[in-house]
Amino acid sequence: MRGVLRGAELLPLSKGRREELLALLSQLESMKPITQETTEDAKAMHPLITEEQSISATEEIQIVDELQVIDEQGVMILTEESTPTVPTFKTETEYHNYETLLKKLASKYYQGFQSGDVTVIGVRQFAQAQLERAQTKQSLMDTRLYATVAHCHQEIVSVAASGSKDGKPNPNTVINLRVDVLNRIKKAVNAEKEEFTITKELEGMEPFTIDYLTQAFESFRGGLVASFSSIAREKRESQGTNFLARRTSTPHACVSDLIEWAIERLRVLPSKAEHWREVALAIMLVTGRRPSEVLSTGVFEAIDQTNLEFYGQLKKKDASQDEKIYRIPALGDTAREVEAASGWLQMMNKRTVPASRNLEDKQEAAKKCHDRFSRYLSEIAAKILAA
Repeated sequence: MRGVLRGAELLPLSKGRREELLALLSQLESMKPITQETTEDAKAMHPLITEEQSISATEEIQIVDELQVIDEQGVMILTEESTPTVPTFKTETEYHNYETLLKKLASKYYQGFQSGDVTVIGVRQFAQAQLERAQTKQSLMDTRLYATVAHCHQEIVSVAASGSKDGKPNPNTVINLRVDVLNRIKKAVNAEKEEFTITKELEGMEPFTIDYLTQAFESFRGGLVASFSSIAREKRESQGTNFLARRTSTPHACVSDLIEWAIERLRVLPSKAEHWREVALAIMLVTGRRPSEVLSTGVFEAIDQTNLEFYGQLKKKDASQDEKIYRIPALGDTAREVEAASGWLQMMNKRTVPASRNLEDKQEAAKKCHDRFSRYLSEIAAKILAA
């Protein structure tokens, strides 16, 4: 009987499966044997992998990790650790964790902070001072917020410059950071503005309310936006130039070679997390899903070897609709490989999973995913296209 020798157990090996493995082994060397602990870790960190699916992923996809030699009787023999022949690429650049930086920046300029011997007043502190002056009928003239704007401008530019390869701030990055910082501060303002609101009554007029926190934020926002006017103009000009460049310099690629590479990458998952970019790109190529769907909101469940159930689509006509489940094909009969690869990304902490399945949480997770991963994916895509 022909079969797979794994430890002391001989598993039946069909003719079709044997031919498939022979084809794989002609292109791949064996990888380090997958252990029971690895399988258990994968199940623990990726709740979508059931016991049956985990066994299937181990036997059907990563069986090549344990195999190197086929004897004349068709028996697979376990061997020592070796390296796969699937081409791999290294991305050495490590970019900022912008999520952490943005939280820090927004908190600083909302609450205020000490910079050496200088106290930089925050939006909230400024609003509190204005409220107290109004209640005691003092002058509301206060220019300290201008210094806050100048500090914030300088820090945003510095963060953008430190995150670029050439040390120069990219206009797109600068403006995006500015927008994000302001949006985070505005969210804090909306949560607390009732505490900074007073009602005034003037003779001959209806009572009216003044929201000093919103007023302080709008003054800060207006000053910060104005301070970036020249950089915003650079961004608009560069967008036009970049758009023209994309229209006139379309990259050419052999699609069949790309798909073949993606299939091989999925059938032999890497043992190290550093190759997550290749795995994510391979899933995109065989499923056609967006980066944020693969690395954040999307869930892939194999129906058979060719088709998947997919949900977590980000762009749809009616955002109020409940999450829809789609039946999608996987090129190269890689449906089970795609499901296992998605679980591998989760296990390697390379997915930004939404807090819940509602639209707001999915959109927030997708944005974090874009900030966290987009540059790396662009780099690996360019390298693979050039290979």
